[in-house]
Amino acid sequence: MIVIEGLPLILTYTNVLENDAPEWSALTAYAVNATVMVAAVHKLYLCLVPHNNAYPPDNCAGATDKWMLVGATNKYMDQDPYVGTATTRPFNLVKEYDASGRDAVSLFNVSGKDLLLELVKDGQVIWSTQRSCIRPVYTYKDWYFAQRVFVRHFAVRIPLKVNVTLRITVTGGGLCGLGNVVLGLHEVLGGTQWGMDVQLLTYSRVDTNSFGYTYISPGKKARKLTNIVEVDNDLISHVLNRLDALDATPCAWILNNANGWEPECTLLYGILRSPGINIPGPLRSTLRVEILGMI
Repeated sequence: MIVIEGLPLILTYTNVLENDAPEWSALTAYAVNATVMVAAVHKLYLCLVPHNNAYPPDNCAGATDKWMLVGATNKYMDQDPYVGTATTRPFNLVKEYDASGRDAVSLFNVSGKDLLLELVKDGQVIWSTQRSCIRPVYTYKDWYFAQRVFVRHFAVRIPLKVNVTLRITVTGGGLCGLGNVVLGLHEVLGGTQWGMDVQLLTYSRVDTNSFGYTYISPGKKARKLTNIVEVDNDLISHVLNRLDALDATPCAWILNNANGWEPECTLLYGILRSPGINIPGPLRSTLRVEILGMI
């Protein structure tokens, strides 16, 4: 089992513009349902009262709410805490982050055809890797008739350097997207055993009223991974202290032992829930983990 705890993201370049809505102005009296942007905090707000010129970030809570927070601007959606959102741009999307002192990156909800990662130092590319966002096909039948299977989540090791940036490029024939970015240091906490349970949690509702009419309300979805991890006894205290430090901290979790960190279903952005350890002998112990994916 591998965990990547994300370090603060520092955006150094992007080709995505921040022009989602007009910038808020104290000189304008906004009407109900007007949307404004506050570039200082990279957020969008919806007006709730007429003739409103109050500063949105200071008037989104309390008994007299004047604004409702809509969310992050498109340029910064890959940095918000929600998994279902993504920064988008037609045909190609480029984002570059400070990668000094970081050796792994995990990307979620990538949409496009190809993903290119480049490590840049002093304007020169010193390392790169390219991944396809479409599962390969091996027969003519699959090529012409099978439905394309897209890869949406990636975890990649990168060289540990200083004074470097990581350039992320997503290309495709339509709208390209990039969801959560977890850029930090990876740590191996133990060896994942066979028998992993991958569960899809759905928050959709099916309600039937007293007249027999049934209503389906589609909701969000999340995944949950449950498995047993083998830990050397001399590392038990370190692993438990590490997990304790990550309590309520969304991280990228990889419940796989392979160097390539595949398959995709073993990669999850979420939080650890109530780990428990069993010490059956003097050499190795088993750690039961449950990772609840973020919505």
